[in-house]
Amino acid sequence: MGVEAWAPIRPLTSADSQADFAEIDALQSEWLEVKHRADQSTPALYQEFNDRLDREWAIETGIIEGLYQLDRGVTATLVEQGLLSELIERNSTDRDPQELIVVLKDHVNAIEQVNSWIRQSRPLTKWFMQSLHQTLTKHQPTYRAIDQFGNEFQARLEHGEFKRLPNNPTRSNGRLHQYCPPEQVDSELDNLVAWYEDHGSLGSHPLAVGAWLHHRFAQIHPFQDGNGRLARALLAWHLVKERFLPIVIARDNRDRYISALEQADDGDLSHLVSLFVELEKATILKALSVGESFDSNVIENVVDQIVDTFELRRADEATQLRSVNDTATELRRVAEEAIEGLSADVTSGLSTRIGLNVVHRIQVGGPDEGNDYWYRWQVLNSAKHTNHWVNLREPRYFIQLLMNSPQVDKTPRLVVVFSIHNVGRQLTGVMAATAFAELTYPTGRDDYGENMPDGIARETDFEVCSVEAFTFTWKDATQDLAPRFSRWIAQCYGIALKKWGEALVENI
Repeated sequence: MGVEAWAPIRPLTSADSQADFAEIDALQSEWLEVKHRADQSTPALYQEFNDRLDREWAIETGIIEGLYQLDRGVTATLVEQGLLSELIERNSTDRDPQELIVVLKDHVNAIEQVNSWIRQSRPLTKWFMQSLHQTLTKHQPTYRAIDQFGNEFQARLEHGEFKRLPNNPTRSNGRLHQYCPPEQVDSELDNLVAWYEDHGSLGSHPLAVGAWLHHRFAQIHPFQDGNGRLARALLAWHLVKERFLPIVIARDNRDRYISALEQADDGDLSHLVSLFVELEKATILKALSVGESFDSNVIENVVDQIVDTFELRRADEATQLRSVNDTATELRRVAEEAIEGLSADVTSGLSTRIGLNVVHRIQVGGPDEGNDYWYRWQVLNSAKHTNHWVNLREPRYFIQLLMNSPQVDKTPRLVVVFSIHNVGRQLTGVMAATAFAELTYPTGRDDYGENMPDGIARETDFEVCSVEAFTFTWKDATQDLAPRFSRWIAQCYGIALKKWGEALVENI
């Protein structure tokens, strides 16, 4: 018997994210618009749809791993009418109907826990996984185990506790597949959580990240049993958090699903990504077809969006990108002039009215300056506050203002950064500007800019100063944007200055 040796999990790669997501993104966009309209008129309509989807998920997630059997007709009845034991015929399942309903309700409770976690905006943690495992397996006292002599027996399942013994299955090809050893579970889950946050901030597509999260958790297999159900629950959590619908991996998809997981074990995640895209598409189309909320123009609208996307790709992308970045460079000059004028007024006013000497320095950034990698975390955070996605693969520009008073000991130094960056997960020809301020106590009075980003990132108070992002496209002319951009700069500057002024007064 051969052995498929365990290997530590790996982060998501660019190759894993190469699928074409144009169609599913168009569908999701249309779905969100239709749902928004329905929520204003018939909110109960989609609540009923979600309830049916939760029940379908609860039933199918146990069937595909052999926890129980249930025929299709009864499955459809339970999905439509609710989880009631009297709806289950004795010959339709291999479990006692009342016991089966208890297990199914545990699965529904897990989905409710997932939704509660999302409503509270809570992050992925090991504790969440353990709590979810407790819910999923609440009424599962034992699991199938095999002793050292190959004998099968029922072992006690520790709910919410990471495994203490290896749980390595034998695959259909006769090879022993090794999951993560018990002593490595904690460190592997730490990597999973950390990399999950990184992948989201780097702009990877949610469906690619979902496939990665699902597979890597299954690859670790941190619990003695219930790992498949928990992996699918984590996938549901991730998708709903990213404003997609939870997908049901049903019995009809089992063989393809298992095959895709095995191919991911061998380093190829693309098959799992493709499966999830296909299932998400089917789920959204089902949602769009619900009752009176179905938009008869949805297919036409989706086709239009897909065509627009492909036309954009066929356009001269280099020229388009160059034009939007040219606009960004010109707006950077507009901002530099506006900030210089505002700062001159501030320093003059403080000097004249209260005799306080304030110095300032302006520095620009971008690919042309070789420093466009500065302030990545802060830019992502400011974009999050204004509800847009930063495309880190495209150029970023910034204007940095440093302001301080050498007259006052221990005065916080003000750093204001105005960022201009590309928007979207792909090339869109759209850019946005955001602003943020940081207060830091300098180690020396004469250092106003050298090597600032690393030190600031570790030791400062951070505040987003843009109430809303300033956006523009490759079609916009700089002369049309400049007046509005200057007003936006002044508004953000005022917010930052107020924060610094409050700290300054405390030290005078």
